[in-house]
Amino acid sequence: MKNYFIAFVLVFTCLASSAQELKVVSDGVTIRFKVYSEDVEGSIGGFEATIKFDATNLSESSISGSVKTETIDTGNKTRDEHIRSSDYLHASKYPKITFSSRSIEESEDKYVMKGLLNLMGVEKEITITFSYEDKVFVAKSYFYLADFGLDAWKKRDDSKIKVYWKIKVEE
Repeated sequence: MKNYFIAFVLVFTCLASSAQELKVVSDGVTIRFKVYSEDVEGSIGGFEATIKFDATNLSESSISGSVKTETIDTGNKTRDEHIRSSDYLHASKYPKITFSSRSIEESEDKYVMKGLLNLMGVEKEITITFSYEDKVFVAKSYFYLADFGLDAWKKRDDSKIKVYWKIKVEE
């Protein structure tokens, strides 16, 4: 009987210490980007994610998600079609851009997440800084398009892109 009690306590402790999975509120997602070299801004959609987050137990927290490349929108239909083409994102071959966290740490009043971004089959580590308040994640990151093999920016140092996320969740 004592062994069953110890097993129950161990299982309960493990379950209680796990980060809770949060459900993304579909109309509560905004993902915006800016490509500095081209002075182009836009948005991307089709966001899907698995978010397990517990601010008191960051080692058990993880965030992974994707967006659909076909949803890119810069407000210029011709440019959007060109960006989706094989000249840039090759949306028919690479329908999603994905991210998977590897670590989340607290830093002052924010969180710093490191993980792997997969863009056009190329995977690179990026850092995302975010806050979490009132069931809303607000995040930003920077990376270079040239690091992901985009031919138009291969030899350019100014291929910096800024991405801003706002994601509302519910428990």
